[in-house]
Amino acid sequence: VVAERMTVSFARWLYHYVGETWHWTDRNVFDDDRWETTISAPGYRNITCVVGGIPVGYCEYELQGSSVEITYFGLGTDVHGLGLGGWFLTEALHHGFSFEGVERVWLHTCSLDGPHARANYEARGMQVFDTEVEWKTLH
Repeated sequence: VVAERMTVSFARWLYHYVGETWHWTDRNVFDDDRWETTISAPGYRNITCVVGGIPVGYCEYELQGSSVEITYFGLGTDVHGLGLGGWFLTEALHHGFSFEGVERVWLHTCSLDGPHARANYEARGMQVFDTEVEWKTLH
């Protein structure tokens, strides 16, 4: 796991590499300036999952006082089924709790996430806090 400042091109690549299968589309309209603003925001943090020198996933965090939201988390589909998901989520949670003053790490999930995502979250002690219904048009 590597924690370092990302370049705009690397952040964009990871977002598409991990999220395309799961219909991550909200950042598709970002130009370079918007990407730079996002990844250089004061509360922004990230880690990259690297295997054999190759980036295979990432986690983005937004620091919010005593809590940290995992805003994006995932692995590329080419490494699904290798047993990395549970390990990487454990690392991501440990990293999230390592920020000064953090008492809670949380995330949003949805029915578009990977088929094992929720079980992975719950296996690491995360609990459902709230449920909402929201409709999204897929392109």
